[in-house]
Amino acid sequence: MDEGHRCQAPHLCANNCGFFNSPVTRDLCSKCYRDLQLKEQQSSSANLVIINQTLVPLPSEVQKKL
Repeated sequence: MDEGHRCQAPHLCANNCGFFNSPVTRDLCSKCYRDLQLKEQQSSSANLVIINQTLVPLPSEVQKKL
């Protein structure tokens, strides 16, 4: 067997959930990685809403006060 293809011992998920990790999933198990992706997606969606709200024109009553 080639030295470069030697099997490595599995490592546990970085969230300490008890499942095994993968370097492809940021050292998380597939479930924790999926949860992280959903959280990041929701966070970025929330940021987009805030940005969009700041781009909405001010109501005419507010513009008159400025």
